[in-house]
Amino acid sequence: MKLNTKRLILSFITGSAETPVPIQRIIDACAVFGIKSSTVRVTITRLVSDNVIQTSGRGFYEFCIDSSQLAADVRQWRNILQRLGDWQQDWIGVHSGGLGRVDRKMVKQRERSLHLNGFRNLRKDFYVRPNNLKGGVTSIRERLHQLGLEEEALVFRVTDFDTNQLADIHQLWNVAKMEHTYVEMRRTLNEWLDNLESMSSEEVIQESFLLGEQAIRLMVFDPLLPDSMIDGELRLAFFNDLLNFDTVGRDVWRSIIKECS
Repeated sequence: MKLNTKRLILSFITGSAETPVPIQRIIDACAVFGIKSSTVRVTITRLVSDNVIQTSGRGFYEFCIDSSQLAADVRQWRNILQRLGDWQQDWIGVHSGGLGRVDRKMVKQRERSLHLNGFRNLRKDFYVRPNNLKGGVTSIRERLHQLGLEEEALVFRVTDFDTNQLADIHQLWNVAKMEHTYVEMRRTLNEWLDNLESMSSEEVIQESFLLGEQAIRLMVFDPLLPDSMIDGELRLAFFNDLLNFDTVGRDVWRSIIKECS
């Protein structure tokens, strides 16, 4: 797995107990991964230019408002399965017809919001997901808006799809691929833990970040389908393995943060 300076910086800001984060702490943490301070500064400048992070006083950085909700979701991934509720075979639809597509940044933000909340495109400008999350339509609507979906978009409960439409809907999520990914990620995480004692300190630090980021991203972007659509027990097993891995990874990152303070 390739180490990406941009994602490393964003992960460090996300995981830092101190907000905003001083640039020297970011530089020191990146140095552990062999990244030069000049590279860090250039990457931070680009992130500011892209409105991902912003300055907060001289030499301090934090997420911009547009990115803060996503960062909050990443921080709260350990509670993600608590969002699951009962499913009554109904759906939530989003209609984005009439919204502009000229502003590429806005379109990207809209699509990210929908994808992060498990929606898939059924028809032109119409997205759908199972209505199986606690809080129902109201909660989903609020999350969508917080993550960048325009308030002009229609968000509503949907029932009475016909048989052919339901068949199309169930094909929107590649469940077999998702379940295979759960299995493979569990194997990778557990093999890493089994080999932990034979690794050098540098390997432990770098691989705990790379594997942890990959697995947490998978969990954050999980569409949280109901158990009748996916193997919920397998998803839970992956989640528990990730929690176990994260216990070790957090200890590593605590030591980095402590060394850099």
